[in-house]
Amino acid sequence: MILDKKMLNSAAKKYCEVWYDYDSHFSEYISGEHYAIDERVKVLRKFLSHYSINRNLQPKDKELKHYSERVCAGSYNTKKHHIILTELDSFTPSNDWVYDTLRFEKILIDKLTNEVSLLSLSSKVLWQKFRGQRLVYDADARKALNIADKDLLGFNNNWNDLYENNYLQIVDALESVLNDSPFMCFRYDEFRQDWFYRRILDMYLINLTRSKK
Repeated sequence: MILDKKMLNSAAKKYCEVWYDYDSHFSEYISGEHYAIDERVKVLRKFLSHYSINRNLQPKDKELKHYSERVCAGSYNTKKHHIILTELDSFTPSNDWVYDTLRFEKILIDKLTNEVSLLSLSSKVLWQKFRGQRLVYDADARKALNIADKDLLGFNNNWNDLYENNYLQIVDALESVLNDSPFMCFRYDEFRQDWFYRRILDMYLINLTRSKK
């Protein structure tokens, strides 16, 4: 896949905004074991809603208070959010992203008694907790890579090949955004990191799929 320079610059700009407005806050609290658990639950719920994965907690009617179709997202059983954070805090990651994501999904399915896939949710909360070279398994990114659903190994291999082959272009795209945005100058060191470049590619792939809808 050849990355479009204009779209890549747009993805870099967009993720700068997403990190500043959302992910920096999400990551701080989801990974921040020193914060009060109730505060972390509130942030986790906002995170799940922002990334449209709150529905994956699959609440049962008896678990909801004042249930209705219109407000069900705000009525989820917070015990499930507590479980996610507790399991994250005790989870020891390896260097194998595929193995870790599958392992954490199994933990959540067992603990939450879920019957739906939690691969996307698992990868996204693991990223917020550990960042680094972890990937985010997103449906739109997967479609852009033409990978079958739930094929984590294929996703991992194709994603990393694309990243390695376009690393310099991604770096250049971020530099272009930073040079055009003086208000971010003092945050240069925060943005110029491998995990941040990776999220720019995520944003590119997501935008690529959504542009075709």
